[in-house]
Amino acid sequence: MTDIAHRSLKKLFLDCACRCENTTYLTVKELDKNATLKRINIHGVSDSSLIFRFDCAKQLIPCLNGGDHQKNCDAVIATVYKGRNILLFVELKSSTQKNGHIKKQFKSTDCFINYISEILDTFFSCSIKGWERHYVAICGQKGAQKLPTRYKRQQSSPTNPTYIINPKTDESLDRLIA
Repeated sequence: MTDIAHRSLKKLFLDCACRCENTTYLTVKELDKNATLKRINIHGVSDSSLIFRFDCAKQLIPCLNGGDHQKNCDAVIATVYKGRNILLFVELKSSTQKNGHIKKQFKSTDCFINYISEILDTFFSCSIKGWERHYVAICGQKGAQKLPTRYKRQQSSPTNPTYIINPKTDESLDRLIA
């Protein structure tokens, strides 16, 4: 990731973007007091990574508050992994029961990141359009909804995210984007 991309993204997100410096992991937190899965550390990120926390962004950007189209996932991580520019969309859930809700959150966040991408392209001459996007729902326990135990991993999308069930406190970036 170029330095101009970092500066531009940081400028756009103000205090909602934290840079990963002098460490190789980032922490995604769930702020819901009733959640049983409160946080996860993602290891293997580059020290130039950024994490955007949308709970913070709601206070700065009014269009993120309200209706279904304005629900966002917990975080988006911008990182470089094995020479690939990656945007990792992360949602923490206590169980898999709210699968439809998770998909809406990913769709909404994807739209917002597309908007940010246009701003970067137009005003900063910096593009994230070609970056790989990965969508991961990390669920504390399996809900009533059945999820396959064996499957061929496909490219994730907002409507077909990768599910990690019963995660460890520390997960590797490699596992989340493989």
